[in-house]
Amino acid sequence: MSPGPGRPHGSAGSRRRLLQPVRSRRRLPLTLATLLAPALGLLALVGVDSIRGPLAEREAALAVAIRPPDGADASLAGLPRPEPTSIALAGLGPRLFGGSELSLRAAGLAAGAISLGAAVRLGQRLFATRVGVLSAVFLLATPAGRGALGTRLGADPFYLFALLVCLSATRNLARSRRSLAHAGAAAGAALALVGPAALWLPIATGAWLRRLHGLDRRSLARLLVWTAAPAVGATALAALAVGADAPAHLAEMLVRPAPAPGPSLAEIGWSLPALLPLAALGVWHLPQRWTRSESLRFLFWWAVLSAANAALTGSTLGATLALLFFAAALAAWALDRAPRRHALVAFALAAIASSWAPGAARPARSHRLEAWAARETGRYLRHVVPRGRDVAAVPTAAGRLTFYGHRPVARLGPSNPDLRSIDYVVLDAAALERLGAAVEEHGHRVRTEHASLRILAEFGPWIVARVEGASEASAPAPPGRASGPAGPAEST
Repeated sequence: MSPGPGRPHGSAGSRRRLLQPVRSRRRLPLTLATLLAPALGLLALVGVDSIRGPLAEREAALAVAIRPPDGADASLAGLPRPEPTSIALAGLGPRLFGGSELSLRAAGLAAGAISLGAAVRLGQRLFATRVGVLSAVFLLATPAGRGALGTRLGADPFYLFALLVCLSATRNLARSRRSLAHAGAAAGAALALVGPAALWLPIATGAWLRRLHGLDRRSLARLLVWTAAPAVGATALAALAVGADAPAHLAEMLVRPAPAPGPSLAEIGWSLPALLPLAALGVWHLPQRWTRSESLRFLFWWAVLSAANAALTGSTLGATLALLFFAAALAAWALDRAPRRHALVAFALAAIASSWAPGAARPARSHRLEAWAARETGRYLRHVVPRGRDVAAVPTAAGRLTFYGHRPVARLGPSNPDLRSIDYVVLDAAALERLGAAVEEHGHRVRTEHASLRILAEFGPWIVARVEGASEASAPAPPGRASGPAGPAEST
């Protein structure tokens, strides 16, 4: 077919790939794998022991914000303040099911299960259904993936779902005009959840739009509007729902730091052994002309932008997902091209590595003991220590004691603190060593450089002590000393 009038052969306009929907046979937007993944994933997540256990210190900021004690807040214990959207979403579980640890994590578990379906959908748009299924399996099988799926209280599962929807819509920009709106709305929801840590998502959408030669003033304006409107609207509604100052939160949303979503570097490192066997086999059996794959280029830009975002904000979730999807693509190539015997051996090695990694089954006994002891220490402070008295604790427990104690618990500084302005203090062996404490009177009293401490109770590694000479000296002393890793105090 010859070109139209006024349009010569080989012009720049004839080579542009505009955002126009392609003609294809109508079919259901969701496949069976996309629908089954959330249900099967939820069953797997509910079986994880840690979702019913006591909160970790990393979870304390959101727990305190959801159920703030009288006169206590997250900032008192030195914890970062979560976004109102995260508080409103994570608070749905306690409103529906009560205040247990499982109820606190219920909304996140539901969001994580739905995210598995979104992961399957993204894998379909990148390569094929099996890549999406393998990505969902890797999320469930690795410590880094399980934490993002809601086994840990936080904004991660909600951000994970918004991130997957945004990336899936961005990959579909060449086929549908509506995908720009979907990508912008998902990026706006992510901004409302984690603030500046999600700014890379609209940047990634705009960069991929430019690669498709569809970025102009009109499309850029649409992207900005579809990103800003959900971000502002969701933050304002959430601030009103949790009783916060909506204008103040809107003004601070893009400038103040929020808890960085994503797994720790240790969790990422322990997840690698489960990915390496299948990924290495896939590298050995790469298809011909694999460098021309448009989806691999999309994965490359995704990895570069998310890695730069991790370096700037500390949010590792986007980079971790890029790693998981790349490993899933390599595993799918291994299943297609490698001999069956080699694929079975790689699967067996991956399964062994997944079950061997820390956190795959049950956490170490010392970690379980510390978590249960911290919860019982908080309950002791709640029921025994008089109201109105100043309580401080080491940074590794102040947030949990604030939540379980239903009272303000300040955070002790790392250096040698002056304890004379505090009524009660919660310490561990490391803190006593830093204070240069000397134990006297058969372990009932501890003397430091600045004060004398009378030990009231011990729960595992935690010691509750009254600072003598403080304002508490004029008040009646609480009941006698209690001890035990998870047992209640005598008066409780």
